[in-house]
Amino acid sequence: MSKEGCTYTIEEYCSSGNHNDSIGYGDCGIDFYSIVITETCTPSGGGGAGSWGDSGEPEGNDTGSTNTGDTSGSQTNNGGTSSNGGVTTPTTPQPWEKVDLCLSQLSIGGSPNGFTAEMSAWLQSQPKNVVGQISNFIDKNECSETAQAFAIEAIITLMNGGEVDFNFEMIIEINETIEFQSQTCLKTIKDDVIATNQMSKIIKKFEPENPVLHLEWGIFQSDNWGNTGHTGLDDTQTLAYININSESLSYVSNIVMVKTIAHKIIHAELYRKLKEIVDDYQILSLAEYNALEDNYLGIADYTFSYGTLEYSQSLMGNVVTWGLTPNYTEAHHNQMASFYRSVLIDTMKAYDLSKNVTRDNPEQFYEAMSWAGLRSFSDESGNTQFYDAWEKFKDSIDILENSVPEPERTYNIYSNIINEQYNNSGINCN
Repeated sequence: MSKEGCTYTIEEYCSSGNHNDSIGYGDCGIDFYSIVITETCTPSGGGGAGSWGDSGEPEGNDTGSTNTGDTSGSQTNNGGTSSNGGVTTPTTPQPWEKVDLCLSQLSIGGSPNGFTAEMSAWLQSQPKNVVGQISNFIDKNECSETAQAFAIEAIITLMNGGEVDFNFEMIIEINETIEFQSQTCLKTIKDDVIATNQMSKIIKKFEPENPVLHLEWGIFQSDNWGNTGHTGLDDTQTLAYININSESLSYVSNIVMVKTIAHKIIHAELYRKLKEIVDDYQILSLAEYNALEDNYLGIADYTFSYGTLEYSQSLMGNVVTWGLTPNYTEAHHNQMASFYRSVLIDTMKAYDLSKNVTRDNPEQFYEAMSWAGLRSFSDESGNTQFYDAWEKFKDSIDILENSVPEPERTYNIYSNIINEQYNNSGINCN
């Protein structure tokens, strides 16, 4: 028999409380409801191509059935239960149907949640693997109001060509320059880094609707390829940019670039926290500094320790003027060396694990690489200066390893490991 005249009935059930179709599941006792889709088809005689066997499954090419069980590209299959010759058999809703049904509900408070007909049409036009991610997310979160809100934001982002990480509930904005996007291996490494547990937590703070700072990835070129990257703020102080030196890509190893990207993200995060408090990051008022102490004591301490303070007092000892000009190069790198190297280490380990890379003496290797970029800098005269954190580390090693020849001391072993990774054959994503 062939299948004709199929109709579909959607029924919703509350797990407790009363359901009112006029307000979705607003009267449910808890934030959970169930949906049953019933397909009823009128059987008619006929055989040969397009006929249905005793099992209820199509034999040959049944062009009259919309219940294909699987589609590629856009999805037209309907789900629920199928009635065939008096026998009801279960069918599975398509991913887009599950999403559509969830997001078509009114919010718990009875107001529209922002889901539109345009979004519904977009869902139906997408491949299963795209919509499946949204469907799985909604299933996992039982179509809660919070899940609806994120799913709608995710759909808008995907419709506009953006990226979404459903595992970390993160909207990834299109925030890369064309030059950066053209460096496909670098972009792949960057995407791998921000997917790690430590970095995803930080990156997520740049992506809400009204972030303190937006984040942009770009490229610069310098013959000094040992200077692998730079982080700063634009003139409006609303955008943090991370620029990678294109020359470095031909010399340094992947793990150096992983460390560089994580290192630069931490710089951006320190700026983001600062901009929560201060208006102009180039000079801090006394009130702003006091607020910084109250909210981010570590940043306040390092900003003060490596800044230039100018102030004046009245004869009575009252402060008349007070201004702190920070030196972020020294403040950030000394704070990073003291408090963020474990984050760098975890990120490098996670990257290597994802690529099935093993290291000889891994603890020593990652400890060494975490110091890259945190040992020395060039002053205004071009002379090499060492950061205080590195000097303190060296002093402690000299005491602990005073019987070890200096070339074999830990800090020199670390420097050798770093130099080997910087003087390498360039990044490689093959």
